[in-house]
Amino acid sequence: MATFLNRPNSKFSTTLAAAVNDTVSTSFSLNALPGRYPCVLLIDPGTSNQEKVQVTGEGTGTVTVVRNYDSAGAHTHSIGASVVDYDSPEYVTKIADVIEANFNADSTPAGNILASTFASAFPNFVSSGLNPSVPPSSLTMTIPLGVVYYSGVKYAVSADGGHTYNVSDDTYVDVNPTTGIFTYVPVSNGAAAPALTANSIRIAKVITNASVITAITQNGSQDSLGNVIYPSAPRMGAETLQNKTITNTRTQKRVYSTTSLATLTPEIANYDIFVLTAQAAALTIANHSTSVMADGEMILIRILDNGTAQTITFGTDYVAYAGVALPTTTTASKRMEMLFEWHANLGKFNLVWVGQGT
Repeated sequence: MATFLNRPNSKFSTTLAAAVNDTVSTSFSLNALPGRYPCVLLIDPGTSNQEKVQVTGEGTGTVTVVRNYDSAGAHTHSIGASVVDYDSPEYVTKIADVIEANFNADSTPAGNILASTFASAFPNFVSSGLNPSVPPSSLTMTIPLGVVYYSGVKYAVSADGGHTYNVSDDTYVDVNPTTGIFTYVPVSNGAAAPALTANSIRIAKVITNASVITAITQNGSQDSLGNVIYPSAPRMGAETLQNKTITNTRTQKRVYSTTSLATLTPEIANYDIFVLTAQAAALTIANHSTSVMADGEMILIRILDNGTAQTITFGTDYVAYAGVALPTTTTASKRMEMLFEWHANLGKFNLVWVGQGT
């Protein structure tokens, strides 16, 4: 370890074991040695012969010193002269100077050992933004501006300006925080993830069907190659809540809302409630494709048609196990709500309640 700062030895005191008869000798004999050095000692403190010296080495009963360390003058000293630690108030200032020297003017780490160590203590993460609120009712979407911490450095990333996604693909969106360049890599729905773009982080997986974007994954999960699809907050060894009781705490549901879709693919990894406000076509409620389900998890689907009844069909992962039939059509201008619970033994969403009203 480098020893470039004088180390205080709190409450250290001793006496000279031999007189110092000149102002240039650099070896002092002491009756006790300080525990840490380099350090600063005062000889004959509080007297006209007070001298500040820096200890740079130790031997058997001796210390090697730099004389007249504060340029206030060197003196002779008698045997038995008092020696005390100079509890340096400059010590904290020098520590601050060393730390600040490792950072740029904008408080980002500079490219050196301390900065690298500091940076490695923090994972990459999206601090804010870069998260579209809901999928649009089309294949075109804009990713808004945001802030990314990458290798310990903070970067402001501009919005992507909009991108039209391929039909029936999973498109992985990477961004290079240092350049702000977005890269869009499409693969077929359900195919293995592509390699991460160099010097980038993966911020989204955008899923499309034949006509619209159906889901956006930005939940901190990993793709099939183990790349994190970054969430909007850092994950630094977060404590699990398993077997813990949460009381008097509100949990806010994640809501996906759009006017009308040909296919709705509910992904609980992204949303809890799915709302269609003016369904204008026959609707297919498809099986989820990316979410990892847990027993008992629930989703709510809310549908209001456009004044004309629309047919509803379901994927194979939806059943009326509780004796409530899966609806096959909306009722014109009536709002329908369906509550599904994931049944781990069945491996399906079980319809536990359905109702409708104005």
